[in-house]
Amino acid sequence: MTREETEKTLQALAEGVRTWRRAPILHCPHEEGLEYEDVFFPSEAGIPPEGWFIPRSGSDEMIIANHPRWFNRAGLRSHLEPWKSLGRSADFEVNFVPDYKILHDAGYNVLAYGCPQPQ
Repeated sequence: MTREETEKTLQALAEGVRTWRRAPILHCPHEEGLEYEDVFFPSEAGIPPEGWFIPRSGSDEMIIANHPRWFNRAGLRSHLEPWKSLGRSADFEVNFVPDYKILHDAGYNVLAYGCPQPQ
């Protein structure tokens, strides 16, 4: 490879890590009977993360729920394209909301967050 080809390849790889198609949020805490607040965080990059705060009355314990790449705070629609192709064999949907209910019922406040969703 020439230096120019190498730089172009590295730039494409870096861009692929920096950006990816965000999955739409298909579920929310109210489906599990959970009260929640939409929350937003300031960001120097200009793209403020957003999330859900699911309070547990009387608790001072907190779980901060992160998610893997390509997922969002609700899970991943890995049974549908284009996300199905990422796993190459996934034929089911990942839904984190029932897990948040388990954590909430165990006595935790839950904060689930991620990148803003596409408009």
